Amino acid sequence: MIERYTTPAMNAIWSRQAKYQRWMEVELAIVEAHADLGAVPREAAKQIEEKAGFDLARCDEIEKETRHDVMAFVYCLCERIRGSGFQPTESGQIAPAGDPTRFIHMGVTSYDVIDTALGMMLRDSCDVLMRSAEALSKEIARIAKEHAKTPQIGRTHGIHAEPITFGFKCANW
Repeated sequence: MIERYTTPAMNAIWSRQAKYQRWMEVELAIVEAHADLGAVPREAAKQIEEKAGFDLARCDEIEKETRHDVMAFVYCLCERIRGSGFQPTESGQIAPAGDPTRFIHMGVTSYDVIDTALGMMLRDSCDVLMRSAEALSKEIARIAKEHAKTPQIGRTHGIHAEPITFGFKCANW
C-alpha cells in the first residue's frame, strides 16, 4: 500500500508485518489441523503455538540466501520456535526427527499459505469498507434530514432547473 493513499485501518491489514502475521496464522492453523487428525503430536503443536514468531529483518536476511520469501519466512519461524539458528538437514528437511518444527509447512505449498492469507486480508478489507460505507450512509442521512428545507437550485442537463432542497439531493445519494 502506498502510505499516503491508505487509511490506518487498511495499512494495519496490508502492511508487510500484517501479511507475514497472516502467513503465521495459516501455518499454525495447518499444524493444528494436522494435530486434530493425529498426524502431528499434540505436544509438538502446543510447542509450535507457544513459541511461534518471526522478525522481518531476519526474514530478509534468510531470503538473501533462499531467494524465496515464504521459504525464508518458514525458516525464520522455525528458528524462533527452536530458539536457535536455522540450518536445513542434508536431505533438505526443515528439521530433524524429534524437532517439532519439522511439522511447520507440512503438506502444503507456498501458495496454499499465500492465497489463504490473501483471502483473509481481502475479507478484513471488505469488513473495513463495509463499516466505512455504513458510516457514510448514516452521515448522508443525517445531513439530508438537517437540510430538508435548505433551498438549492435544481440542475438538469447542466443548466438551472426547478428549485429543490439540499436534503432532497442528499437523500438521492
